[in-house]
Amino acid sequence: MDITFILGNGFDIAFGLDSSYKSFYEWYLLQPSETQAIKTFKYNIKNDPVETWADFEKGLGEYSKKFSSETIEIFYECYQDAHYKLIEYLRYHEKNVDISPDDLEVFSKSLLSFYKELIPVESELFQSMINSVTYDIEYNIISLNYTRVIDNFKDNVKTPLKAWNAGGYGRKAFIKELVHAHGYSDKWPILAVDNVSQLNEELLTDPNFQSLMIKSEAVSVAGEHWTDKSKAMINASNIICLFGVSIGETDTRWWKHICEWLKNTNHRLVIFWYDNKMTNDNISLLQKMRNERSVKNKILEYASENDKDNLSSRIHVIINTNSVFSFHKS
Repeated sequence: MDITFILGNGFDIAFGLDSSYKSFYEWYLLQPSETQAIKTFKYNIKNDPVETWADFEKGLGEYSKKFSSETIEIFYECYQDAHYKLIEYLRYHEKNVDISPDDLEVFSKSLLSFYKELIPVESELFQSMINSVTYDIEYNIISLNYTRVIDNFKDNVKTPLKAWNAGGYGRKAFIKELVHAHGYSDKWPILAVDNVSQLNEELLTDPNFQSLMIKSEAVSVAGEHWTDKSKAMINASNIICLFGVSIGETDTRWWKHICEWLKNTNHRLVIFWYDNKMTNDNISLLQKMRNERSVKNKILEYASENDKDNLSSRIHVIINTNSVFSFHKS
């Protein structure tokens, strides 16, 4: 059985990194601006209602529409400044990462017991899926982050995560593979959008613009296999868990791919969603249904209308988890 975790910035934040867009943005505005163009760019950032990294990437695409083929170098100047400052910011914060034995224990338990906070009927479904297989459970991780926090966990967690006997069969659970779909802070960090509709099409005549600003093309230019490996992981998965991702438009290709994968009636998607305005209590069924529907709709937006009802039943939502990757450091 293959279980894949797709991790966004929420994982790093859960571990205690001050890596939210808001934190970076507040720091970035205080940094010296070498040109008037960069000052103007920062002014626009300050006045845009941006909350997540996906919003910021989308905003970069929108900002490109202020330029022409004659002024594209000014756009590159602003893009490069934000890009370099972002990497500087993340490197500063990740250099102090210190993973304790307790952190490793939380990480291991989170992978093994990811479904425990679901309602009993759903939790039992996942337990049955896991118990029914007579071979090893392989965990794969797709990171949408630039930092190597998750790499440190993978390298230091005990192997196997668990070994046990069930139905006369000896089985193990272990982490098989980790892919950074968008690069690292020190290796081709990709800061871009999903497709040309999110960009100024006039600038596509520049030979570098599309390759820089479309994620899949930027990965290809870097000569890496991150996209192919990530898609292969998704295709081989029985269960996918989304944690700490915003399900934004600039990663449209991933959400569409997951919706296609979910058409298989044996596949299940678990979405861990954080929103301090939502509750996941045991009192109001109406509020529970509304909250879960709201979260499901974020991924179903990328499915066809004919598929939405069928896919919805195979999506499971955990709001504001109390146990999965709860390192209590943020």
